[in-house]
This record gives sequence, structure tokens and C-alpha cells, in this order.
Amino acid sequence: MNDREKKFVCRTKEEAYALADEIIKLCGIEPVLMIGEENNLLAAELVARGLNVQTFDILQNNSLKDLEQVFATVICIGILEQIHTDHLEEFIQQLSRISTRNFIGKVISENGRAYWEKFFFEAGFRKHPLLLHYVGYESFEYESETFTLLFEKIPNKAIETYPLNVLLEERSLHMDMLRETGRRSDAHVARYSKALQFVRPNDVVLDVACGLGYGSAILWDGSLAKQVIGVDNSEYSVNYSNLNYKPNREGIHFIQEDAQLLSFLEPSSVDLVVSMETVEHLEDPEVFFKKIKNLLKPGGRVILSVPNEWVDEDGNDPNPYHLHVFNRESIVNLVKRYFMIEHVFGQVAGGGMKHTDSARSWFESKENEEAEWWIVVGMKNPVVEGSEYKETVLWSMEKNQTLPPIEAYDYKNQYTFPWIQHSLVSIGYRASSEELLHNIANEIMHKAIRNSADYGAALCVLGYNALSKRPIDDVESDHLIQQLEEYLSFNPNTPMEVRWSISCSYLLATMYLKNGKHLMALTTFKKCLEYDHLKYSATLSTKIINACLQIANLYAIQNDLTEARNWWTRTINETEKCMKVSISDWIGDQQEPLTFALKEASFVLDSASQAAYALWLTSDGYFKRPSSFQAIIDFSEMSQKKWFQNQASTFQAYAKTNEELNKWIGKLEESRKWTEEHIKNIESENAKWKENNQELKSWIDELEKSRDWLTEKVDLLEKSVQEKEAIILEQKSWNEELEAGKKWIEENVREKEAIILEQKKWNEELEKGKQWLESKVSELEQLLAKRN
Repeated sequence: MNDREKKFVCRTKEEAYALADEIIKLCGIEPVLMIGEENNLLAAELVARGLNVQTFDILQNNSLKDLEQVFATVICIGILEQIHTDHLEEFIQQLSRISTRNFIGKVISENGRAYWEKFFFEAGFRKHPLLLHYVGYESFEYESETFTLLFEKIPNKAIETYPLNVLLEERSLHMDMLRETGRRSDAHVARYSKALQFVRPNDVVLDVACGLGYGSAILWDGSLAKQVIGVDNSEYSVNYSNLNYKPNREGIHFIQEDAQLLSFLEPSSVDLVVSMETVEHLEDPEVFFKKIKNLLKPGGRVILSVPNEWVDEDGNDPNPYHLHVFNRESIVNLVKRYFMIEHVFGQVAGGGMKHTDSARSWFESKENEEAEWWIVVGMKNPVVEGSEYKETVLWSMEKNQTLPPIEAYDYKNQYTFPWIQHSLVSIGYRASSEELLHNIANEIMHKAIRNSADYGAALCVLGYNALSKRPIDDVESDHLIQQLEEYLSFNPNTPMEVRWSISCSYLLATMYLKNGKHLMALTTFKKCLEYDHLKYSATLSTKIINACLQIANLYAIQNDLTEARNWWTRTINETEKCMKVSISDWIGDQQEPLTFALKEASFVLDSASQAAYALWLTSDGYFKRPSSFQAIIDFSEMSQKKWFQNQASTFQAYAKTNEELNKWIGKLEESRKWTEEHIKNIESENAKWKENNQELKSWIDELEKSRDWLTEKVDLLEKSVQEKEAIILEQKSWNEELEAGKKWIEENVREKEAIILEQKKWNEELEKGKQWLESKVSELEQLLAKRN
């Protein structure tokens, strides 16, 4: 063991409680081995929750070699950083031997996460599929020296068949990101972790181009999906996935199939399609989108990711397997042709071809921000008539073989567009984008009959969205009030129409109240009680009870305590009425009950307790103190919950500020390390400079001598140059005189030539004259000869 001062210890009950929550959430309730002598609080907390926990004091035993028992989960808190580096590899190999499923560690170490991951990978572990879901993607960027290690044991047969060196050979085509370390693997794992928020209970999830199956494992482990089907066209990938991620996951299936065929699935049989880094590989993405739209149920979702313009300086994608280059606009436009857009997220990993120095980040994208990947969440339009609708969120598919136990939840017959229940209505399952909710509601209002349950549901969603705005838009509010008043003029016939008539009445009264129309609000809250809410379900009692309370409070504010007490009494009477119904009217089948129903019942009792407190406080017929009214409001658990939520919001704001500070601290820490490293480098360079100082001085002396020699040579050269310059000047003068003489001669030659030409003409004339004279002489001689 090392004698290191820094080590993580769980020191308080609060820390032990929180850590026990984490352990059970991630690893379940199977037997646990706790290694370490200073974590008795955590061990005691796990034992108190009923877990089988064994502790092991490594200081006393010095080695794990003699430990023969194996455990589902092994926990080391503040131990790993105490193991000497020379023994660390062997210690982690022993951890692998005694663990059958999970390892959790807390360490304080200057060595980063990658340092520890490499040891565990070599020992047969991989990162736990829920690591990033638990720790958080962006938090990795600002981890201090204290961090959590969370690993899952790879099945023995899988590690024998696919050791790290075999995986390395396939790395250009296939990568298991839970056996890789670094930013890029974190980014891939994070996308699947973020997708978990869109999985509904009992969903059939299709992971298209699942690769080596790690994403499918994340989707199964972190959700309540009924099935996760991983599909890939590579036989290697499917074999690897089955061997590595199928064991202990009964709902996972891996199938070899082309992403654009998916012929083994029926139309409208899938609830969620996840396809990461796929579209850019497809020759014709349109074929893929048509196929998955056909496979998805109305209201089903698609989640896909693409690289954002991964191109080199020539504008080409350097990956030879990528057939398309996408940016935000092009991928959103492609998805829009087939689905309604719910979200567009941007992601940055940093350290790659683009954003080399950027921090890890994940953000909701509204414009074309800087990102390395785009993640688009789309929804298949749920506003379709539902002859084939089957309820799967509230209970399992098998129960659809018979009628639902409560008529109100027979959405197929209660709605024209039954798919809107879990895409528009059910909080937690419905679309999480306000814009998409607004679009779905508006489409329903254009298509649905005005007195239908569908229309009422859409009105409620639009109304509560309007109320959530600060300030409320008066024009929008007046328009909604008009539509609500029109809707409430119809008489409801079906249980679902009763449900939405009550909800719309309550909403309208709340809007009147917000607008200061207290009398109209009072009248409309009373209208809620005109309907028989039990015709729908006892769960609707929350609206009835809260309407009674609102009426009582309005009378109390008007100082009419007699009427207020009558309505507080009515609140208790209505509570008694709804509590007398059969338990099956609340929860349905006791073997597979409605999960939200008894929470609704607790809200009813909570409101009734507020009314009871109000009656007790005003038993003398008046408020004894100015604070009495607010005391009534604050008495309920819901009010206290709201107070705690407000406090939580404040703490979250502080936490956000603290997170920003931690980011700055992280950056300052990086700067400090960088500075210290560079100071060491400078000191090392200074030492080298000192060692070379004498040699440098010697060089300087030699250079000075060379300088004197060169100066002397330069002087001689300068004199020589001056002499040569004088000769050149004299030669230049001679050349000028010669040039002038040449010109004089040329001029005289031209004159001579002119004279010669003239003389030549004279000679020619003289020759002609001579010839003439000679001819005349000859003629004269002939004449003379004749005369003689």
C-alpha cells in the first residue's frame, strides 16, 4: 500500500445515504463486497436496506488472492489510489476474478479517468452502460481529482473470443465504445444515454446499425422498454453483440439485416427508432426514412445523429465510408419530410479534426451553432384515426387481448385520434417540445369535431401552455377563453368527454382568475362539480377537490367565512365520496395497476387535509391572525412540495453558478498545470544554457577575432574598389570621346558619299556628252570625207 494522504472516504450519513442510492440504482440488490476499512457508514446503510454486504479489510489481509467467494458487485471507496503502482495491475485482475457483474470505485487521483480505464479494460471490464447517464457527459470535462469509476464485467466467453487485441484489428470498421477511452468514445456513449429520456414504458425500440451492441445495452439498462432490437448488416457485429451484450439482458435481440430492408418487422410495430451515425453511410437515405416511418406507430419517435460537415480543406469527407455530408439545415429538412421535429441537439467532443481545443458539450440547437454532430429527434404524426391502436404504456401488450379494466383508458374507443394520449396528453411521455405540442394541438383543432374529447384535450394543452407564459398574451388568452366557452356549451356523452369538460372548466376558471375576473372564476369552478367525474375515473377527483378548495378560498378572500367553511366541508365530503369507490376504479388490475392512480389519490387526501386544517383554524368563525389564510395554503403537502421545488430551483441556480465556477476552476487548474509544466521546461532550459555558457563565450571570442580579420579585409577591398572605380571612370571618358569621334566620322562619311554620288552623276553626264561629241565628230568626219 502507498502512504498517500489523499483518499476518498464516505464520512457522513448523508454521503452514505446518497451513495447507497447510487449503488442500488446502478447495480441492483445482489450480493456486495465492500473493500476498505473506513467505509462502515456506507456498508451499514446498504445492510439497513436489506442487501447482503460483506466487508474486506485490505490493510489487514494485504491481498485478495485468498478470497474465494465471488460477488455481483465489488465496491472500492478510497482504496485504488492507495495501491502501489507496481501492484495495481495485479490488484485489478483480482477484482475481476471476484466480481461477476459490477465494480464501483471512488478515487482521489491526479491520474485522469483514462489512466484507470486502461487498467480495468485489460482486466476484462468495460465501462458500465449507464456511466454517462449517471455521471453526465459534460461533467467529464471538469472532473477534479475526485471522480467515480463505474465498470461492468465482460462475460468470460466474450472476453476469451474478443480480447482487446482482436478488437483492435477490427477498429477501422467496428468499435465497442464501452471498451474505448477518450472524448470520442464518450461522445458516442452520450448520444445513447441522452436517447433514454425518449423511451416510454413497454416500448419496442429498434437500434438500426447498432454496431457492436453497446448502444442497445444502454437503451435496455436505462429504460423500461419491453424490447430492444439491435440490427446490423455485419455478421461480425451481430456475433460480437450477442456474446457481449445479450447475457443478463432478456429483452435484447440482435439481428443481421440491412438497415434499409428490416423485413422481419411489421408496419406500425415499433415505438422508437434509434440510428446513430447511419444516414451518411446510406446510398439513398430517403429509402431508409420511408422504411422507418412505415415501421413506427403514430406518435413514435426517431432519434438519429450525423456528423456536422466533416470535410477537409478540399471540401471532402475524409471517411471513405461516408456517402453524404450533412449540416444542420440539410439533416433537419430531410427529417422534416417524414416526421415532426421535436428537438435538434448539437454535440461537441473536442480533440478531433474540428473543435480540437473545445470542451465536451451538449445543447439544444435553435440555429446553426458550432457543433461536431447534430442529433435530431422526430415524431411520427399522431393525429391519425386509430383503428389499430393498442395501449402499451399503461400496461403490457398482453392485456390488450381483453378490454382495459377501466373504460376511461380505452383510448381506442374514447378518442378519434387515440395516439395523442401519449404524444400530447400524458406528462412525462408526451412530446417534450413546446413547439411540437402546439403544432399537434393545432392540427387536432383543425381536424377534430368541436365537441370531441380530442378537441378538449388540444384546448387544455394550448391553454396551460398559454398560462405558463409570463406575461400572458392577452390576445391569445381571449381567443382561448372564447374557444373554451364554446366547448363547454356542449354536453359530454362519453367518459373521455366528461374528463375534458371538467378539465376545460377548471382551466377556464383559472384563466378567469388570472385575468382578475373573480366572479366568473367562482362560477366556472362550480361548473366543474356539475359533471359526474366518477363516470370517467376516480383519478379525476383531483380536479373536483381542487375546484372546491379554490371556491372556498375565493369566498374566504371576500371575507365570507360562512360560505368558505361550507366549501371546505364540501371538499371533505367529495373526498369521502371518491374514497368509497372500489380500489379497482382507481388502479384497475391489482396485478398490473395504473402506476399514477394512487399518487392522484394521495393528492386528493392532501387537499382534503388542507380543507380540514382550514375548518379547524376557523372554528370560531373568523381568522384570528392575518397569516391564517396563507397558513391554510401552506398546510398541504403539495404547497410544501412547491416550496421545496422553489427552493430546489434556487439551489439549482446556485448549483449552475457553482458549476460555472467549477468550470473556471477546472480551467484555472489546467492553466496552473500548464504553467508549472512550462516553468519546469524553462528551468531545464536555463540549466542547459548555463552548462553551455562557457562554450558560448569561447565562440564569442573567436567571432570577435574573425570580426577584426574581416574588418581589415573589408578595408583592403574598399581601397581596391576605389582604385577600380577611378579606372572605370577614365575608361568611361575614353569611351565617350571615342563615341564622339565615331559620330564625326560617320557624319563625314555620309558627306563624302553624297559628293561621290554627285560626282558619279557628273561622270555619267560627261560620258554621255563624250559619246554625243564622238558621234558628232564621227558625223562631221563622214561629211568631210564625202566633200573631199
